[in-house]
Amino acid sequence: MLSACVSGYEFLYKQWLPCVHDWLAVYMYSYYQTESVLIALGITAAVCISISLFAIQTKVSTGVSIQTPG
Repeated sequence: MLSACVSGYEFLYKQWLPCVHDWLAVYMYSYYQTESVLIALGITAAVCISISLFAIQTKVSTGVSIQTPG
C-alpha cells in the first residue's frame, strides 16, 4: 500500500510539477516584459542566496540539539 502512495508522489513530482512550472514560465514571459521577469528572477535569487548564507553562518539555536555519538 505504501508503494502505491510513493508512486503517486513520484508522478506528482516528476510529471505534473515540471509541466506546470514550464507553463507558468511561458505565461510569465509572454504576459510580462522580459526586463520585469529578469528583475524579479534576480531579486528572488538574491533573497534565496542571502537567506542560505545567513542560515549557514548563524549561531542561533532552534532548541533542537543533535548529539553525536562518541
